[in-house]
Amino acid sequence: MKREGKVLAVDSNKEVLHWIEKLLNPYIKELHTASTPCQVPKIINDNSFDVILLSMEFKNYSEDNALGIKVLHHILKCDPNAQVIFMVAKGDVNSVIEVIKAGATDAVEGTCEGEDLVKKVMAVIHQNEVNRQVETVDISTLKQHEFVYRSDAMNKVVEIIEKVAPSEANVLILGENGTGKELVAQSIHRQSLRKDKLFVSVDMGALNESLFENELFGHAKGAYTDAKSSMPGRFELANGGTVFLDEIGNLSMPMQSKLLTVLEKREVSRIGENDARSIDIRLVCATNKSLHTMVKEETFRRDLLYRMNTVEIVLPPLRERREDIPVLVAYFLKRYCAMYQKALLKIDKMAINCMYDYQWPGNIRELQHVIEKAVILAEGNKLTRKELCQRGDPDTERQLAFKSYNLEDVERQVINKVLRMNSGNLTHSASTLGITRASLYRRLRKYEL
Repeated sequence: MKREGKVLAVDSNKEVLHWIEKLLNPYIKELHTASTPCQVPKIINDNSFDVILLSMEFKNYSEDNALGIKVLHHILKCDPNAQVIFMVAKGDVNSVIEVIKAGATDAVEGTCEGEDLVKKVMAVIHQNEVNRQVETVDISTLKQHEFVYRSDAMNKVVEIIEKVAPSEANVLILGENGTGKELVAQSIHRQSLRKDKLFVSVDMGALNESLFENELFGHAKGAYTDAKSSMPGRFELANGGTVFLDEIGNLSMPMQSKLLTVLEKREVSRIGENDARSIDIRLVCATNKSLHTMVKEETFRRDLLYRMNTVEIVLPPLRERREDIPVLVAYFLKRYCAMYQKALLKIDKMAINCMYDYQWPGNIRELQHVIEKAVILAEGNKLTRKELCQRGDPDTERQLAFKSYNLEDVERQVINKVLRMNSGNLTHSASTLGITRASLYRRLRKYEL
């Protein structure tokens, strides 16, 4: 597990500090502790923290039960952007309301809520990471075909690209729509020995039977009524370079047969000509379909598949590489703020949590469009859930389908869904459900959630 973030925990009870250390150490890079509030000013002056965990009371240090609020005010005076999570007594709803009003980021109740504490701390750390990446991503150094990622899954893809690119092997790229298949093809060409020649992209899904030969192989003058001059096909244009055939799974069997013949003979004949022309091309293909399944169903030629996929690269969907979401958000946010001449916007913590929970059926392309639209419509200096999370995702709707229509079962499922959506934040969950925090507590106890 990748550990990240720097946390300060402040509590007069050393057993509580030990509990926090044991709880958070598997998840965070660095934990500092303070047992008295007078230690806090020097610590925060000497260090920068993602999260400060602050006790509401310091019974062993002062009789003032509201000393935690005073410490909060001092922290916010030193650093108005400090992210402070209060630790209050279990069931102390009044204190939760008080600390939120005083400027705390969130509150966690009791030392038995370990999982809740970890979720809240990590949510803030992830938010801080997004803000840092927004500020540090230099989009001028990124060419259109380069990748923005931090996940191990994409790192493996990049490693394969680096190995296969200098070779002459044909490559098949598999992945859902919006995962960046053409970017991979461009990267392969850019790192190949053919990089100084043309990269020619063809959308095979847009070609019908009559256009297929004309587009790929070209035609001679007078080959048909409108052929007033000779025209080379895409294979000839790419001679010495790379041909990228996108949506290859949409080809009919006759079109597959013609393509296979060209790949085997490495020559093309223009429509209306008898003479064949030699071609020297590197072939890269892509599809969102399972060609191996199509071969079994006899809708795709096995010999063509073997010819195309000397090396096969599978791109993971965005929902399987969620750790890439912050850096992608940062990249697109900076890009579109610059494009539309707007000051760099920040993203609300609850919005980024919502983006983590979303399934992204349209993958990176959908994320890109969401950010661009949000930047265009933004009125303030911060993007919220309203701009970033209002999507009619059919997958989300299916997730809300009830297994049982018993009212208690329905209520339990809805509360679970809202808690996940708000990353366990009880205040936001109660607001989303339209009930008071105390009412939500009663239901949590009732359903043992």
